[in-house]
Amino acid sequence: MGLVVRIVLIALCAVICGCTQRDIPYPDSNPMTINLIFEYEEDATEKPEGVTVIFYPIDSRSKIWRFEIPGGEDGTVEIPYGKYKMIALDNDLPNVYLDNVESFSSIIAGCVPLTEQILRQPGILYSGAINRIELTTCGVNYDTDEGDCKACPYGVIRCRMYDRSIRWIVKVNSVKNLHLLRNATAVVDGVAPEILLSTGEASGNATEFSMTLNAIGSGLEAFGTAFGKPGWSSGKYGMTLNITTTYGKKFSKFFDINNLVYLNYSNRTVVIEIDEIEIPVDGHPADDDDVGINVGVSGWQEINIDLYS
Repeated sequence: MGLVVRIVLIALCAVICGCTQRDIPYPDSNPMTINLIFEYEEDATEKPEGVTVIFYPIDSRSKIWRFEIPGGEDGTVEIPYGKYKMIALDNDLPNVYLDNVESFSSIIAGCVPLTEQILRQPGILYSGAINRIELTTCGVNYDTDEGDCKACPYGVIRCRMYDRSIRWIVKVNSVKNLHLLRNATAVVDGVAPEILLSTGEASGNATEFSMTLNAIGSGLEAFGTAFGKPGWSSGKYGMTLNITTTYGKKFSKFFDINNLVYLNYSNRTVVIEIDEIEIPVDGHPADDDDVGINVGVSGWQEINIDLYS
């Protein structure tokens, strides 16, 4: 008889903790222990060393709870019973800052400025969001990204962590007079300054970020990260190569890379390849006939190098 009573009580508790139930009392004391598990994409190679987790109470009269969890894989927190929304993101990126933290729908992760116009690279940012979490005396239930409701009597929440960064690879396959190069950078215009963490979408006004070009064989290569996959805004992409020569002169060359960005985007990576460019020998821009690029894409046009004293 006792076994039957226990089974009935368990069944009643399961009904009370269902996703459609809302009228559940929340104790004022003894906060609930939550076990957080962060799940990454299968090809994730640079998992964070720590995760920031922020719980936003659906009842605006309650306080916001923020936790710093080491390790990046899982962690345990204690939080009062109630209804929440949650943001999670890695906290080991020095070039990323948080803003509008007081609001679930407005919190952003932004890139730290390098100059007034150029941003630093964010690195590989992972983040996740859960739009509804309910903590009750019977356990926890929450909504997944797919719209499913998950329930766990043991207080386990699984948070899917998404890669929000775009990799950029720039290759100059042949550089004439490479021995005259002291240093070079590639500045890409058209990327996003921030990510809206509740949705994972890029936001803000299109801006620029810089990559250092390194000599590889007879060419140059650069790797960088930024926010905003192609098409995040209605703006166009451009790239400026800035070089300093061994004889102290600086030059810049602008490329319209808008078509290349869309053609060469795959698996969160943009690859821009330039087949040929010439570094001026005597401190003057090379003649039009001597300077050019050929990337094999219809509509790509040569743009001359401009000298800046």
